[in-house]
Amino acid sequence: MQFNKKFGLLDAFLYSLMVGAGEAFFVAYALELGYPQLKAAILVTVPIVIGGILQLLSSYGINKVKSFKKWTVVGVFLQALIFLTLIFFQEQLKTSYSLFLLIITIYWSFSLGITPSWNSWISKLLKDDEIRSFFSSRNIFLAVGTLLGLLLAGLTLHYAPDEIFGMRKFNFIFVLCFLFRFFSFLSLLKQPDVHFEKVPNRVVSNVPEKVFLKEFIRYSALFKLGVYFSASFFAPYMLKQLNLSYLQFTLILSNAFLGRMILTYFIKKKIHLFDINLIQLLSSIGISIIPLFWIFLRSFEQIIFLEIFTGILWGSFEVAFFIICFEEIPKNQQAQVMSRYNFLHTLAIGIGSLSGLWLFSFFEAKASTYHLIFLISAGLRLLTLFSFPRKKIYLKKVLPFISMRLLAVRPNVGSITKPMWQLFKKKD
Repeated sequence: MQFNKKFGLLDAFLYSLMVGAGEAFFVAYALELGYPQLKAAILVTVPIVIGGILQLLSSYGINKVKSFKKWTVVGVFLQALIFLTLIFFQEQLKTSYSLFLLIITIYWSFSLGITPSWNSWISKLLKDDEIRSFFSSRNIFLAVGTLLGLLLAGLTLHYAPDEIFGMRKFNFIFVLCFLFRFFSFLSLLKQPDVHFEKVPNRVVSNVPEKVFLKEFIRYSALFKLGVYFSASFFAPYMLKQLNLSYLQFTLILSNAFLGRMILTYFIKKKIHLFDINLIQLLSSIGISIIPLFWIFLRSFEQIIFLEIFTGILWGSFEVAFFIICFEEIPKNQQAQVMSRYNFLHTLAIGIGSLSGLWLFSFFEAKASTYHLIFLISAGLRLLTLFSFPRKKIYLKKVLPFISMRLLAVRPNVGSITKPMWQLFKKKD
C-alpha cells in the first residue's frame, strides 16, 4: 500500500480545525467557568511544559508498541476523547481546578507525545518526489483549516444563543472538536503502516563540537525563557482587562496566525538572498520589544495591527531558525542535536512560565500587574540578545519547502510549531 495524499490532506484539514476551534479557547473556557485570571493563565503554558517532558520519554512507548502508526492513531483517538471529558465533567470542572488542569495536561501530552511517531511515520511513507507536493498542499490546508476553526468558534461564542441543540456554546464547540479529531483519526487509519526501526531512547543528547551551534542552542533556549515569562498572560489580559469580545479575541488570534503564514509563504522564495543569521537577529529584536507595546495599546484596532506585525516577526524568526539548523547541523546528527534543543527548550519554557506565574501571584490581577510582567519579559528578551551568536549564514540552495507541524495558536506568537527533521534525511 502507498501513501494516500487525499486522506493525508483531509487529516491535516480536520486536525487544524480542531486546533483553531478548540485549544485556542481553553483559557476563555476557564474564565467562563469563573476561574481567576492567574489560574486561567496557568493553562496556557504549564500543560505544555509537562507534555514536553513526557514527549522526551515517548520513545520508550513507541519502542514498546513497535509501530509508528499504532502509537500515533491511538494517541489521536485519545486526544479526541479529551473534548468529551470537558463536556461530561463540566459540573466537576466548575469546582475542581486540579481536574481541569489535569485534562488540559493530558490533551497536551497526547498532542506532543504523538509528534515524534507521526513525523517518523509520514517521512517513511512519502517518496522523495512526493514530499514537496504533499507538504506544499498540506501547509495550505493547515492555514485554511486553522483560520476557519478560529472563526467558527469565535462567531459561535459571539453570536450564537446560549444553547445550541440543547448544549451550551462551549460544549457545542467541544463536540465539533471531538468530531474533527475523530474523523482525522479515521483518515489516519487509511494510511499504511511502515517498517519499524527502533527509536533511540535519549532524553538529552550531546551537541556536536561546534562553538556556533552550542551558542545558538543556548541563545534560543534563553530567548524562549524570556518569551514564556509573559506568554501565559496575553489571553486573560485581552478578555478580562481590555474586555474584548470573543469575536475581537478571535480576530486578533487569526491575524497573528495569518501574519505568520503570509511571511512564511513569501520569504521562502527570497530568503536565500540574505544573511539568515541577520534575519533572526532583527526578528529577535522586534519580538523583544513587542511586549512594551502591550503596555500602551488599549484599543482593538491597535492590537490587531500589532498582532499582524507580531506574526510576521515570529514567521521570520521561525524560518530563520529552521534554516540555520538545516545548514549548520550535520544531517546525520540532526536528531541528536534537536533532542538536546527540545530538552533545553522545554526547560526554558518551564522556568520562564513558572517564574512569570509566581511573580503574578504576589499582586492583584489588574492591568498594572500585567504591564509589569510584559515589561520584565521584554527586558529578559533584550538581555538575551547580548548572547546572540553572529555568523554569516547563506542558503547553499533554495529550500523546496519548510515542514512544520502545527500544535497550537497563540496571541503574541501566532502559533506553536515543531520542525520535521525526518523529511530531510532523505536528502543526504
